[in-house]
Amino acid sequence: MNYTDFSNHYDEIYKSNLHRSIWPWSDLVSKVMYIRSRLPEKMTVLELGCGQGANINFFQALGADYHSVEASPHTVNQLRELYPQYANNLQVGNFIEADYGSVKFDLIVDRASLTCNRTEDI
Repeated sequence: MNYTDFSNHYDEIYKSNLHRSIWPWSDLVSKVMYIRSRLPEKMTVLELGCGQGANINFFQALGADYHSVEASPHTVNQLRELYPQYANNLQVGNFIEADYGSVKFDLIVDRASLTCNRTEDI
């Protein structure tokens, strides 16, 4: 499956509301809290493939400057409405081709996005 097929596949799943995860994974919460003291108080986070935004509230509660790249235009539009404070930080596309400008990230989160790209593209 190439990137476009994959992107369209997940966009259709999200449009149909068949995959709606709204809670962050406990492993993510545990790992972030474990390293929290080594991160800046106002950390900048990039999430590769945020899906339906399950981790946004968690990072928001930590006061993070949250950014994400997600393949599903439908989902990103929904998230921009739910989180207007991050609207400009939520990109549609493939994280390999995304424009991060001059933003430096203190933490990059990936639950499975790397596996959705060809090895030679990473």
